[in-house]
Amino acid sequence: KDIEERDVPLNSDNRQKWLYMMKLSATLKKIYEIPNSTSIERQCWENLVFSGMFMCRLRVLLTQEDHLEFLGTLDNEEWYERQVHGENAFKKLLIFTEKEAEVLRAVYRQQREREQRSLTLQAQETNSSSLECDTSSAGSENITNGESGSIESLATNSTKVSKPCGLRGHHHELGV
Repeated sequence: KDIEERDVPLNSDNRQKWLYMMKLSATLKKIYEIPNSTSIERQCWENLVFSGMFMCRLRVLLTQEDHLEFLGTLDNEEWYERQVHGENAFKKLLIFTEKEAEVLRAVYRQQREREQRSLTLQAQETNSSSLECDTSSAGSENITNGESGSIESLATNSTKVSKPCGLRGHHHELGV
């Protein structure tokens, strides 16, 4: 029920898709282990879990794209009057969700690494452009009396500069 109460994630959110697919895969593993860990009769469990109706409830938990991909993995014997059923179909669904979770994890990690590299490049570009500031553009007097070089001290010690450069020895406004 926990997985059924969750919304199927949007295709654009790789992290949410990965976490959702991991949860779905873990849920299917737990369902598969029920006869081994409880006193439920195996035949009763099989009649319920491998039934077309229960398999339909499980397939609804997939995104439409994943659902179509999963259906492509099935053989004719796992279909009966347009219903997926049987132990093999259940096992294939379990394997499909495990593999899909792995793929989504890799995609999410790659996306996160690209974002990290992009942020690093942006920070490097910002630092590079800050270092290229002309130290003589605002005059030669020392606005901060040579003390801290922080933006706060520049702003309080100078009425000439409204947006001072925060680098020590730089006596100019940002953007100038």
